[in-house]
Amino acid sequence: MDRMWSAGESSAKADCRWIAVRHGLSKNGNDHIHIAVSAVRADRTKAHVAYDKALSQTVSRQLEKEYGPAAWAR
Repeated sequence: MDRMWSAGESSAKADCRWIAVRHGLSKNGNDHIHIAVSAVRADRTKAHVAYDKALSQTVSRQLEKEYGPAAWAR
């Protein structure tokens, strides 16, 4: 989550609650997680979420390059 927030406009202001859940293997054998993030900060202000889908895909690819897909199975 730090990479998401440091890469976007909401850097250092995000302070949003989030959860990651390992979903397990898909029917095609792909292991994956789901991440849910509240768009409302603890102080009740709305987080900047424009372009988050594209940014999350970019960050995910960077992490896979650094750690490899097997890192998520640890």
